[in-house]
Amino acid sequence: MASPAQEINLTASTQYAAYDHSKAIRDCISMATVRAPIYEPQSRSAVDIVAVIDRSGSMAGVKLNLVRKTLLFVIDQLKPCDRLCLVLYDDNVVVEFPLTLMTKENKELTKAKVEKISDRGATNLCGGLLKGMEQIIVRSSGQKAKVASVLLFTDGLANRGITGFTQIIDAMRDPIGSLAKPGVLDNARPTHAPFPFMQMQQQIPMQQAMQQVSAQPPMQMQQSPAPPLPPPPMQQAAPPLQLNQFPMQQSIPQPLSESLAIAPSGTVDFEGTVYTFGFGSDHNADLLTAISNAANGVYYFIDSTEKIAECFADCLGGLLSVVGQNMTLTIEAQPKCTIGAVHYKNKPQIEPDNKKCVVSLGDLQSEEERDIVVPINLEAMEAECMSQALIKVTLSYFNVITTLMQTTSVDLTVDRKSAAGLQPNEAVTVQLQRVRVALAMEEARKIAPVDLRRAKSMLEAAKKSLEESGVVQHKLCQVSTPSHPQPLLH
Repeated sequence: MASPAQEINLTASTQYAAYDHSKAIRDCISMATVRAPIYEPQSRSAVDIVAVIDRSGSMAGVKLNLVRKTLLFVIDQLKPCDRLCLVLYDDNVVVEFPLTLMTKENKELTKAKVEKISDRGATNLCGGLLKGMEQIIVRSSGQKAKVASVLLFTDGLANRGITGFTQIIDAMRDPIGSLAKPGVLDNARPTHAPFPFMQMQQQIPMQQAMQQVSAQPPMQMQQSPAPPLPPPPMQQAAPPLQLNQFPMQQSIPQPLSESLAIAPSGTVDFEGTVYTFGFGSDHNADLLTAISNAANGVYYFIDSTEKIAECFADCLGGLLSVVGQNMTLTIEAQPKCTIGAVHYKNKPQIEPDNKKCVVSLGDLQSEEERDIVVPINLEAMEAECMSQALIKVTLSYFNVITTLMQTTSVDLTVDRKSAAGLQPNEAVTVQLQRVRVALAMEEARKIAPVDLRRAKSMLEAAKKSLEESGVVQHKLCQVSTPSHPQPLLH
């Protein structure tokens, strides 16, 4: 039995403490919150990382040089129990070597291979990505680490194989099946043989499934010449609103359930994560963001050597401090209630009768917190009620600390009586406004090429709604310019 200090905390709340019983309520805003505990063991478990490198002609010069430096930095951060695989792509896709233990000798050979990477040909981005995901999928159960990730290094300028935005996300749902289709990997060369001594290398027994994570800042765990990094930043909710980044819907006065969902095509059922790293001022940030969102990762932009340490303190710090894996949030509406449109980066699955919604949350790091806004529609009641049941929220996940599957639930209720004079819950209001603004920004981005005036009007209205909400001064609602773009829906 896990102690409270080892469990992910699940809570639920409503925007107002009471709602009028005499009329139906459209979009009673509620919020489910998951919080990971602080976890600081003495050592960490192994990780499996597949680095997928774009070496096409568009990466020539500064871009590819920065990729090499970034990859060399990553190699220095890995421990002997970690495994690395290197996939290169241009017109062709090549697995330079399979997942291999990063012993001192193997690190040196890996670095030598990285230094020799040169630009050539066109860009089969999707083929390289799928081949990288395949390396995670085909791992033998006796060797694979509990934490696994694909790191995609590219400018995102795909021009071979599958190049369409939606088609790439669809292909990610079945990497192995997609690779077998004509036109996806037709020009791929055979996989190279592993390093000579890798074939004789004894596998280091894997530690118990994710039972320990480093007490040191993740980037200080190696014994390498790389400089130490500060601890990865705590991931609180999400980055601040960025209203000034796009050419500016109506104040979004319409119910949230009628707003446009901005999540990618849907959740990719993949046992690892995909982190994307954009290089060059001309890189395709929208595509790289969509790819990382679809596989529960994060997109980063690296434009200088100084950014390498910053980005990987966050990326590897997240990979090495996972507390909960494969988290699934199930929301069930109670009698006289239905669920509205739930927005999350992985598209929630809502049943046709709007009585049940399932959201895939991916992995959760130490001290990380996430908020999921849930609109609920309430029927009118004949008399006042002091505690109407709204929803049952259930979180199921693999607990890395205890190495057990766990489930926790919470029931959300609300008073149905006069709601006059009640003040809104600030935390719920902040997240509601973030979702509304994000929806407006995404819709404006779509229509701007054909109707710039309408797009600007939409964003100005969203900004006005935020200013009138009473939370515009909250730190999460401040206008800012981030070091690298991040999706507003976390």
